[in-house]
Amino acid sequence: MEQTLDRAGLVYYVDDEPPGQAQAGCAGSTIVLRGVETNAGRLSALARATAPAHRLVVPEPLRFLYLGRAHVGQRWFVSGIDGDVEPATFGDALYAVEQLTAGAHDRWPAPQLLVGHGQGGVLALALALLVPELLAGVVALDAALPDVPGWERPPVALDGLPVLLLPGEHARSEAERTRAQLTAAGARLTTVADAAACAEAAALGPALDDVLADWWRGR
Repeated sequence: MEQTLDRAGLVYYVDDEPPGQAQAGCAGSTIVLRGVETNAGRLSALARATAPAHRLVVPEPLRFLYLGRAHVGQRWFVSGIDGDVEPATFGDALYAVEQLTAGAHDRWPAPQLLVGHGQGGVLALALALLVPELLAGVVALDAALPDVPGWERPPVALDGLPVLLLPGEHARSEAERTRAQLTAAGARLTTVADAAACAEAAALGPALDDVLADWWRGR
């Protein structure tokens, strides 16, 4: 069946039949946002392990990544080797994912769970501050809120929105700033930032299945 969730031109697919749910129907939706070097299949499997009864909505990152003339991957936005985020491409990506999330909410009228890794996790955290009313929860792996020139947090209350943050290999200052902003906005924040968890978040390791599933069940 043709899908028409997105109004910003993203390419995506929908896995609309969770295991064991073909007759009962899906209980909700999870939007899966991968990063530049994310194993997409592993991230989708992790999202499925988190909320087994959900359909998965899996968009492709917005931009192609080239090394010379060779296409070597995809990314959501442009960032430098020092981590600085280019405002224009970040704004494009944030708008595109917001439109996808709004379209999913319109089609299946229930809040969405976001599971993001790397740049996908960055966008998931930013969306938590932008459209919390569309969301049931946010999982951000190997990610932190970006410091984007010209972009300020909207004055939106998160009203206890569940957020699970595993900052991965990001600098401690970025993780601390993320925790401070989400807490100030009213998120119900769970942070796992020990060295083992950081390594698991970066590599999407096997221990994450239980960590995320336990968090979702107890949200």
